[in-house]
Amino acid sequence: HQKGKHAPSLPYETKKNSPGPLPHITVLAKDQEGYENLLALSTMSFREGFHHRPRIDHKTLVARQKGLVVLSGCPGGYPSRMLELGMHQQVWDLMVWLSQSIENYYVEVTPSPGSDTSHRVTDVLLSWAKRLGRPVVMTADAHFPRPEDHEAQDLLLAVGLRKTVDDPTRELKLPDYQFYCSASDI
Repeated sequence: HQKGKHAPSLPYETKKNSPGPLPHITVLAKDQEGYENLLALSTMSFREGFHHRPRIDHKTLVARQKGLVVLSGCPGGYPSRMLELGMHQQVWDLMVWLSQSIENYYVEVTPSPGSDTSHRVTDVLLSWAKRLGRPVVMTADAHFPRPEDHEAQDLLLAVGLRKTVDDPTRELKLPDYQFYCSASDI
């Protein structure tokens, strides 16, 4: 793959101007070198990129990509969140750059039962994966085992954030469709 020269600018890079929690991606080690790079990235995220939470930028990830598999991101990642905000060109530019810059880059789709938004985003990402010639990984964004466990899990999340369930300043709320489901359910 030909390396992209410049990472596209992203609409939000810090907690201050981000719509909600900072976006995230999944990075997996496929061999020993990848494991060592993953440890190095984790260390750098705390030592050099720390701003409220550990983080790294895309350029650093590209520089340490050997032995890694990089997924584009779950519903909390840049592509899904930017698509939900109608920022199609920005997310396309980012995915093109990452596709050109990261050898083992996969487009992640997370269709969730009960979420029309996730299905719309999934349709766009599947189309773009085909255009980019990238493999697709389907994941389930499961945060609790059964639908009836939503209320308890959301309460646990609120307590962990030192907020009440009803607090309007609470940034992170658990959608009721993020329960474990089978591939056929998805």
